[in-house]
Amino acid sequence: MASLILVPGTLREAVRLYMRDFSQFNALLDAEETPDSILDLCIFLTVDDFNTTTPFTNVTIESFPSKYLLLVGTVFNVLRSAGLLYSRNRFNYSDGGITVATSDKAGEYQSWIREMQNEYEKKKKSIKISLNAERSYGGIYSEYSYVNYAGGFIGFLGLDSFEILRRGFGSPALTGGG
Repeated sequence: MASLILVPGTLREAVRLYMRDFSQFNALLDAEETPDSILDLCIFLTVDDFNTTTPFTNVTIESFPSKYLLLVGTVFNVLRSAGLLYSRNRFNYSDGGITVATSDKAGEYQSWIREMQNEYEKKKKSIKISLNAERSYGGIYSEYSYVNYAGGFIGFLGLDSFEILRRGFGSPALTGGG
């Protein structure tokens, strides 16, 4: 299976693919639901949110530490934007025993928004903690860098960090001293 490498020009398409936001899948709209300008804004907001969450960073789309987090954050922002629109344009009409509800998707969007937000915030916090530790300790090995967030599997590729934790960072046996 070929790997998908996200670069700025294809991130928009990756978000559309993930959300299945294509005219052939949107039978009621017969169009893409989210315009490119909204996708670009949501990508910008995701990068900005990451950069302005402590510890502060200055990453770009190209240097974003997790393409998965960038995708999830963007989808979260797209859903939130659409949810606001559906909440604002909700209108129920009833006449002669027939009820018509327009833009009645706000509740469904709210559940997806909560799910995506929780996933985004959890992974963002984990990455920020890892980046902060890396800055503080100058690149100490951690098996947490091998966590597969999509599947929840933690792969331990070495036990050196457990030895460091057990003996302490300044242990002579670890630092090469007497």
